[in-house]
Amino acid sequence: MVLAAEVVLQSVGGTRVVPVGELWTGPGRTTARSDELCTAIQLPRPVAMSGSAYVRLEYRRAMEIAVVGAAANVALAHDGTLTGVAVALTAVAPTIIAVTGLEGLLGRPVDAAMCAAIGELASEQARPISDLRGSDRYRRHCVGVMARRAAEAASRRARGETIAVPVNRSLGIGAAS
Repeated sequence: MVLAAEVVLQSVGGTRVVPVGELWTGPGRTTARSDELCTAIQLPRPVAMSGSAYVRLEYRRAMEIAVVGAAANVALAHDGTLTGVAVALTAVAPTIIAVTGLEGLLGRPVDAAMCAAIGELASEQARPISDLRGSDRYRRHCVGVMARRAAEAASRRARGETIAVPVNRSLGIGAAS
């Protein structure tokens, strides 16, 4: 969603392209018809000085569902000010949430205060439920932290820094620090 991805759905009757933000309609439900198959995911070419990150809170690496998650994509001007930003939240509503109200941050330097503001907007817009992963209050707080961290990591990548992928031994990915 933060990368403006599109999903290509194909059936015998033809092909259609759906923005990834419009694909999911609820838990386990999508706009794909029963005769359609996802054949591609299209991503636009990233703009210069942009970066993205996804951060999730989980209790065990083997969990398929996150407690909360946040993705961020940022673009910077050469002076380090923000020229573009998108943030999406996972596991805090029936579908992925695109954080709104971020346009007021454009033109500002990317710093701790700006990333904290992104976290606050995320917390305000999340609609988590209480379940075995945690209370709605706990998950609302945590998604703000994850959104802030995702914005920080995306900003570092936009500046050309390398961010290590955390080790996930259960899946055999990542590199030990």
